[in-house]
Amino acid sequence: MRALLRQKWKKMKKYKHKELDFSIVAYLKLAADLYPTSDRWHPVCTPSLCFALEVVTSARFKNCFDCARVLFICSILANWVDESKRYLPEVMATLQGLLMLAVKTSEEEIFPTMSFPITQPFRNMLYVGEKLEEEPIEPLSLSHVFNDEPHEETTELRIQVLRILFSIIQKFIGLYAGHKEAFCAIFK
Repeated sequence: MRALLRQKWKKMKKYKHKELDFSIVAYLKLAADLYPTSDRWHPVCTPSLCFALEVVTSARFKNCFDCARVLFICSILANWVDESKRYLPEVMATLQGLLMLAVKTSEEEIFPTMSFPITQPFRNMLYVGEKLEEEPIEPLSLSHVFNDEPHEETTELRIQVLRILFSIIQKFIGLYAGHKEAFCAIFK
């Protein structure tokens, strides 16, 4: 596992702004399932956590699928820190930036990290302006997100991505609810 992590880290450093692929998500999920993630230090989990946070902070958001890919990694990280309740500022900044993509923002508003687009119409890529019919929307699947075929960005896709975003935020609210002093600062 550590050799696989070194290989993925070198590949990420070489192709810094390449799209996230499924192998990274699969590796992180496998590491979380095989090893204890609640330890303060573990020879596999601690470097894997650093790698996952590097992936989250270096991701570039060019479309809804990039947002969904990073959100899947954030959901793995939310489950990863479930027991330890470790604070992940990189993930919180990314979630805040993704929330900002879902509202109409002006050019003067600043995103929390430089990973987010600064020009229109990209800075509102998750904004849902039109109303949908009352039919239920299926959850977004990994196979749809990591499929290499070109996809159209629809309102349904934006809603699916927002559903994942809100569920991850809800998970972190539950995790950090016990930190009464820091809770207001984290979720201001």
